[in-house]
Amino acid sequence: MTTIITGRVHITMMIIDGMTSTNHKHLVVVVGPTAIGKTAMAIRLAQHFHTEIISADSRQFYRELKIGVAAPSVEELAAAPHHFIGHLSIYDYYNAACFEKDALQKIQSLFEKHNIVVMTGGWYGILVASTFRLLILSMMSMPSLT
Repeated sequence: MTTIITGRVHITMMIIDGMTSTNHKHLVVVVGPTAIGKTAMAIRLAQHFHTEIISADSRQFYRELKIGVAAPSVEELAAAPHHFIGHLSIYDYYNAACFEKDALQKIQSLFEKHNIVVMTGGWYGILVASTFRLLILSMMSMPSLT
């Protein structure tokens, strides 16, 4: 796992799958406090690597929340494919476990098309839950070093 700090935005890259450089899958996680530039950084990374963005911001999940959630603009959404933005109603039941399940499925499907996927958001709890599980699953699938 590699962590890069650019200003106040933290970028962490994890090798998710495979042992050779041609089989590596990377999840790039961009984290930081609200209104620091995570979305702009995630878009730059997605454009550079020709990949897609998974939003892990719990408030941006809800289509009815338009104010105070710093959701990506129409232009930002058009600049790179985003997932989990406005995909729920505030009346839907959804928690970190639901997100973990959905995010892991989405990451798996995106890894079929891309070697690198970007995840960003401010809800540290769901970022930790989803990336920790990926790291454990990745380590379990690696051949033994003994």
